[in-house]
Amino acid sequence: MTFKRFRDKAQWVALAGGVLIVTGQWWAHDHYVDRVIWVDRSPPVLNFLGFWLTLLTLMLGLLTLPRWQSFVAIAAFLWVTFIFMQGL
Repeated sequence: MTFKRFRDKAQWVALAGGVLIVTGQWWAHDHYVDRVIWVDRSPPVLNFLGFWLTLLTLMLGLLTLPRWQSFVAIAAFLWVTFIFMQGL
């Protein structure tokens, strides 16, 4: 497999990862955050999987940068990181 073919396949994985981390973050926030006292009660395995999926999305997005799929993946990474830093 050449590097170009790898990048062609990785761009779609990065796009899917971007969609998954944004929708997963919204779903987990809706199901596991106690809105009365704003405490995150998500299981550690979800936090672990979310971290690695976010990291994989960033790496593949940077690897396939001149394509629109990579820009969407990097924007999803920045959005999820912003929400995480805000503590929402």
